[in-house]
Order: sequence, then structure tokens, then C-alpha cells
Amino acid sequence: MRNDMDMRALWKGQPAPVADLDAMRRRIRRFALRRIGEACAVIVLMMAAIAAGVLIWTCWPPRLMLTRVGIVLACAGFMLPVWSYGRALRLYYGLKPDCSNRDYMDRLLKIKREEYRQRHAVLNLYFLLLSLGFALYSYEYAFSRSFCFGVTACSILLLWIALNWFVFRPRLLKRRSRSFSDFMKCVERCRNQLSE
Repeated sequence: MRNDMDMRALWKGQPAPVADLDAMRRRIRRFALRRIGEACAVIVLMMAAIAAGVLIWTCWPPRLMLTRVGIVLACAGFMLPVWSYGRALRLYYGLKPDCSNRDYMDRLLKIKREEYRQRHAVLNLYFLLLSLGFALYSYEYAFSRSFCFGVTACSILLLWIALNWFVFRPRLLKRRSRSFSDFMKCVERCRNQLSE
């Protein structure tokens, strides 16, 4: 007995899995709310750090120009996340649940580009400005006492800068990248199903 089944016709006849867009939007909403909360916390902390820098400048005015430049660089470093998270907040608030699926996905891709820029360019510049700012700021106070105290203070500062660059920054990059890439894989799957 010969079996004449057309496998291609059977395969095409199977129903394609439909993307559960409501579940996807709920997941996106939870993710967006978590990022909005994180952004608000970072903005508040960075503004407090800038206020502390201004308070230090006004209450204990530095004598050296290097110290003033250090405070300005540190405040500029603290201002970078405020600016970057402010842009991200506008994008997250732009995710309206009543817009079309295609528009929703396009906005998510804009968020993806902003997150990538924030993870790489802004975070590296943030650590660079903070490292330079703290190094220049601490110079006056470290060497105003004794030489031994200055060398010890500079060694501790250099150790702290090295820890930031080689331990904390890569971990922060990896953690943010992993959580966002898992989320974006799910979004890309949904986008591909919508385009078919």
C-alpha cells in the first residue's frame, strides 16, 4: 500500500502560532515601569550629588583651580545620567497602550537604540568624568597635609578608580545588557510574527 501524503501541504495547513499581544504589552509595561522607577531614582541621586558638589564649593571654597575643575568635571559626570535618563523617560512615557502594534514596536526599537547608547557611550563617559573629577578634586586636600598622607590618599583613590573601571562598570554593563537583551528578543519575536 502506497502512502501519498503531501507533507508540504500538511505543513502549510497547520495553524501558525499567534502572538499573544496583550501578554506582550503587559510584560512591556512591567519592564517600562521598572525602568521608569530606576530612572527616577538615578535622577534624584545624581541631582543630590550635584547639589553636594555645589554645597562643597560654596561652604568650603577650594584654593586651587584644579580642585574647581575637578568639582565641575564631577558635576558634569553626574549630569550625564540625568540627561540620558531624561531622554529615556520621554521614550518610556511615549509607549501608549492604544497605539497601533507597528507604532508600538517602532517605539520599542527607539528605546532599544537609546538603551544601547546609554549603556555604552554615556556610561563610559560618566565613569571617565567622575574619575578625572575626583582625581583633580582630591589633589588639593590630599597633599595639603603631609606627603605620606597624600600618597596614601592618592593610592586609595586610584584603587577606587580601578575598581570602578575594571569591576563595577563591566558588571553594570553586563547586567543591564543581559536583562534588556532578553526582553528585546521577546519583542523581536513578536515583531516578526506581526510582519508575517
